Amino acid sequence: MCNDPCKEDYRGIYPWSEPETRAIKELVTDIGPKIALYISVHNYLQGIMFPWGYTGHPPDDVNDLMSLASEAQTAVREKYGTKYRVGQIPTIDRLTPGCSVDWAKAEANIRFCYSFELPGPTYKFQVPPPHLLKIAEEFFEALKVFAEAVKQNKI
Repeated sequence: MCNDPCKEDYRGIYPWSEPETRAIKELVTDIGPKIALYISVHNYLQGIMFPWGYTGHPPDDVNDLMSLASEAQTAVREKYGTKYRVGQIPTIDRLTPGCSVDWAKAEANIRFCYSFELPGPTYKFQVPPPHLLKIAEEFFEALKVFAEAVKQNKI
């Protein structure tokens, strides 16, 4: 995380200092135990990642997190053949202290928390418009897997 407010990974002056992060915290805190699943959507690493981001040590329920993420990965691949990586955050990205999925799991007690990184490694944050529908359709396939897991009380 960065101290430079002009950088994409600026962490803020202090925890929850930015209005966007405060809004998420307030919403999640208000809804509380009703939340079965937390997904933070980003781009461009093309992966389905789970806590912990602040350390390389996996959470106790790593096998459950990996299993559901792998189901979502398969659904995405079956749509158009796009391969997403699946794993703990530092295995796909880097150590990310202060990420929302860590907070949601540790502090909001949401068991299943994921950071879903949409495709775009070639384009980074500037994905050409012709690719957006395909990416949205693939993401929707993953969301259906997550929703079905909630519906079936698997999570």
